Order: sequence, then C-alpha cells, then structure tokens
Amino acid sequence: MLYSGVYANKHWLHWPLPSVVTSHLGDLLSLHLMLSLALAAHRLLIDRTGTLPVGWLAGAWLLVAGWFEGLLPLWSAQAVADPLDIVAYSLGTLGFHYWLNRSPLASPLRGKPAERAQGQFPLAGIVQVYLTQLAHGFFAGKNGLRKVIQNQGRKT
Repeated sequence: MLYSGVYANKHWLHWPLPSVVTSHLGDLLSLHLMLSLALAAHRLLIDRTGTLPVGWLAGAWLLVAGWFEGLLPLWSAQAVADPLDIVAYSLGTLGFHYWLNRSPLASPLRGKPAERAQGQFPLAGIVQVYLTQLAHGFFAGKNGLRKVIQNQGRKT
C-alpha cells in the first residue's frame, strides 16, 4: 500500500518526497515480500509450522544483492550499482527474520497479551497469516482464492 502511494505520487500527484522513500523503498520491501511469499509456499507445501532457515535468508540476500548491485550493472547501461541498496536489502531481510519468520505457534496473535513477546510488531503476524491464506487460495485454484477472501472475517 505504501509503495502504491509512492507510485501514485510519481505519476499523478508530484509531491516532493525524501530521496530515501523514492530511491530505496522498493529495495527495502523487495526481499521482505519475496521471503514472505516463500514462507507462505513453504508452509503450504512442506511444513505448516516451519520457518525459513537463516541460511536461506542469507542466500536470498546474497543472490538479490549480487545480481542487482553486482552483475546487472555490468551488462545493462540502465542499472546502477548503489551500496545503499545493499543496505536496504539487508534491512528488509532482517525485518522479515525478526517480524515474520516465526512459527505460527509462537505468533504474536496467539495467547494473552502478557504472554506475547515484548517489542514484537503485532501487525507482522496478521500480514503473515494473510499471505499464507492468500497463497493457499492461489494454489487451490480460482475458487480457492474466492473462499479465502470470503473467510477473512471468520475465525478458524
């Protein structure tokens, strides 16, 4: 939603925004979103309560940073290597690891508020559950996604 606002501003509103938002927001969110989809697929296909190993997170970071900031600028005149993009990829991966890469059994949405871990971002659990359900609907076919959307308000 935040990136949609930046896109709308770029094409229609033309309000001045900080360069951090216009240059590095996509890089910050890209690995976070890719790893969220990978976690949803992992839980759907392999282990319902599993998490992605730290080695996979490091490998994804290395692959994305190496490709977009190392190799692609060598072949494309439009691509530019930016060390701050590597930092943004790192922050996105760390954010995913600390906020979303948790077992559903240890989710901040479960248990009494006093039992929840201190300092956890409660919206992260909601986003993780939503992405998992959305991926389940995607893999279940065209009627599966409709059922997932209809069941969003119901408790399981």
